[in-house]
Amino acid sequence: MTDARDKHHWRTGWIPQKRAFAFIDRVHRHLSRPRGAIICIGLWESGRLVGVAAVGRPTARLFDDGVKMDVIRCAVRDGVRNGCSRLYATARRLARALNCGLLTYTEEREGGASLRATGAIAETTTSGGDWSREGRSSSSSGGPKIRWRLHALPPSLINETPADRGVNTKAVSP
Repeated sequence: MTDARDKHHWRTGWIPQKRAFAFIDRVHRHLSRPRGAIICIGLWESGRLVGVAAVGRPTARLFDDGVKMDVIRCAVRDGVRNGCSRLYATARRLARALNCGLLTYTEEREGGASLRATGAIAETTTSGGDWSREGRSSSSSGGPKIRWRLHALPPSLINETPADRGVNTKAVSP
């Protein structure tokens, strides 16, 4: 007996940011493209782009310590079974290869099944809030979010300071 999944040929890999962001604008349910990303991951089913994940610096500045990244957007076409899980799993492997922690956030109304399927742990519910300021708008809904940890830092990095890793923590004077 042939499994229906055998008909599909899945592939994940790098995708140019411009193409990924255009996909996010068309497909993401409630957010527009992010301001930027470190890397974008595409998901192809039988040669057709069906999903993207954008991985970038942590959105919460207290987590931006040089060894953590966020999955800042994950967008998959409707009807693509396990698409988000495949993208999160690829982002997790990337973080593991780079010795980075990996976080992401979901709205409270989102179930998180794709994250649980990849072994992510729901750490806490944030208080939410609006990050918009004059000259800087936020596309976030501003409500409480669930923070998920997809990949923990290696034990050798947990007690290091950003300076130990060569991260400049001082503001640069103009």
